[in-house]
Amino acid sequence: MAGYLDLFTPETWQAFTSKGGEITGFRASQRKSASKIEVGDRFLCYLVKLQRWVGVLEATSTSFEDSTPYFVEEKIPSWCASECTQRYC
Repeated sequence: MAGYLDLFTPETWQAFTSKGGEITGFRASQRKSASKIEVGDRFLCYLVKLQRWVGVLEATSTSFEDSTPYFVEEKIPSWCASECTQRYC
């Protein structure tokens, strides 16, 4: 099991939680790191701007590429995601 830091802004945290908190994402520039995600890995979620820890997620899938605008309104050309479950929030 590996651990990753998962940074959220207040806006992306709101989008994440309002959509069920089942998919976390990473920019395409983080593809190499995201490709190492395995089932059972943990994401330590930190809310920037407010400077607080907000949860721990557990990966339920390996990473995959998706271009769906999930966290923000503008379309991100390509990003990596992993399905997850909220363990502690």
